[in-house]
Amino acid sequence: DLSDDYKLINPNIHMLFDKYNKLFFDNKLKSVTLRWDYREKLNAGICRQNGDKINITLSQQLLQYRASKDLIETLIHESIHSYLFVKSIHHLDKTHHGARFLTIMNVINYICKPCKLSLSTRHDYLSEVNAMKSHEWKCNGMCSQTIYRPFTRPPGPHEKWWKRHTNECGGKYQIIGFNKNKNNLDSNEWKEKKLLKRREKEKKRRDKKKHRADILDQDSDNDKKWNKTNKRKRENKYKITLE
Repeated sequence: DLSDDYKLINPNIHMLFDKYNKLFFDNKLKSVTLRWDYREKLNAGICRQNGDKINITLSQQLLQYRASKDLIETLIHESIHSYLFVKSIHHLDKTHHGARFLTIMNVINYICKPCKLSLSTRHDYLSEVNAMKSHEWKCNGMCSQTIYRPFTRPPGPHEKWWKRHTNECGGKYQIIGFNKNKNNLDSNEWKEKKLLKRREKEKKRRDKKKHRADILDQDSDNDKKWNKTNKRKRENKYKITLE
């Protein structure tokens, strides 16, 4: 029963980790190191393997003001990742949260159903994450895109979308301001911006579909015209006149 752990205020993560290691993972995680990370602002927790070393880091900035239940769920979530690393079976899953991860997660959820433990593959700390995105960056290229980041480091090749942006725009981002409340999900301004962005994406998606449909229709019309022309030529070529 983990309900007593939910009531803890500023719990010791190492004591909780040892407890859940014995409870859920048959004490197989003794070689795993656990620590707080003050710099991490986007992920509640991260599990990494570096050679023989397996490290779990928990975001102090995202979890320090959350309920103890959120901390516990994040800790167990990352412990499942570390267990897959220890057993050397993490590479067998096609995705980061593959079948083996989900199996262990669902088993723990079932065992801890009375205490309402709800492990999942995603966290809902959006308000905290967006509050961290306080640095405003603007592209000096033709796209003039404005983005908000939690870092003073400019966007670059380490971003997933950077290659596409380079091909389409080629501009560079410059920091233009620091506004902590601009990206707060609780503000109506941020909600409106998010809604407008979603509508723009949907409009672009619809325009692409329409463009593809127009191309297909045009191709089919051209094929029909070509078939009619060829049919007429064949008829003229092999026409038999009856007397």
